[in-house]
Amino acid sequence: MKGQPPIELGMLGLDVDSFTRSDAKSWRGPCPRCGGHRRFLIFTDKEFPHWNFACDGCSFAGWATELNHKLKEEVTAEQRRIWVEQAKVERQHREAEERQKLAEFSNSAIWREGRERMQDVQRAWWRGAGIPDSWQDWWRLGYVPDKRFEHNGEFYVREAYTIPKFDLCWAAVNTDYRLVDPPAGVGKYRPEYGLPAAPFLTRPDFKELSPVGIVLVVEGSKKAMVTAISGRLVDVQIIGVPGSRSWCNLPAKLKDIDQVVIILDPDAKAAARDLAEAIGKNARYINLPDKIDELFLKHHMTAREFGAVVQRNGRMVG
Repeated sequence: MKGQPPIELGMLGLDVDSFTRSDAKSWRGPCPRCGGHRRFLIFTDKEFPHWNFACDGCSFAGWATELNHKLKEEVTAEQRRIWVEQAKVERQHREAEERQKLAEFSNSAIWREGRERMQDVQRAWWRGAGIPDSWQDWWRLGYVPDKRFEHNGEFYVREAYTIPKFDLCWAAVNTDYRLVDPPAGVGKYRPEYGLPAAPFLTRPDFKELSPVGIVLVVEGSKKAMVTAISGRLVDVQIIGVPGSRSWCNLPAKLKDIDQVVIILDPDAKAAARDLAEAIGKNARYINLPDKIDELFLKHHMTAREFGAVVQRNGRMVG
């Protein structure tokens, strides 16, 4: 079911080579609005250009003709060729801008500002989420009183807690803003605008992804933190993906790790299996009855109990 992505994706300003088949009716790839990896789903089961799309990251949705208004007119073969070439040039410009923004972000002190704004009230909020002060400092967690963002043409200002995201060797790649009171229809988490979606690493101080040869993948940054602390796995690399279908190129990064254990939310069983299959035979997935942080914090699962679950459960793929 793999196949080659349809060339018409290029006529929509999309990076054809970055799309992979999601199922028989659709393809997934980076979102042209938020940049989220594999968050953009486009349905190709109807005759082109009558395709529709949706991003499960920023809620960008609509029809193909909204990505390229000229598709509402009759399109010649030559015009199609020109559009594809133009799309390649535009993509190169976007990638260059993204690299520049990432370089600027890496040199900024945005996470330091968030940490400096942390008072007793904010630290208590993080403690209530299962993260003690010492770990708040380790992960450089923070707070901003006035996060500004746009959603569906409307602009908002909200309080937010900040979760800096670092690659190996503490290389800054993004920051998630956990909104305190998100508007209706807006998700709790907002990444730094203009930067690609990034996973959360519990051990960004490592020089390699997993010196011990095992990686756990969970859904969300806070779940990764709680799993590391409550599961007594602080020496293991635990990766929090932004969403069940937002993998941030992890399959390629994890294919050579000895053991990969995937534990997504209970409503993401299919996504967990798909991720395991994408990684390879070294990956297995575990279905838990509740979200992993809820099991630790609300149901008081112990580290020993969790270890036993990981050892005796998990489905291998292949």
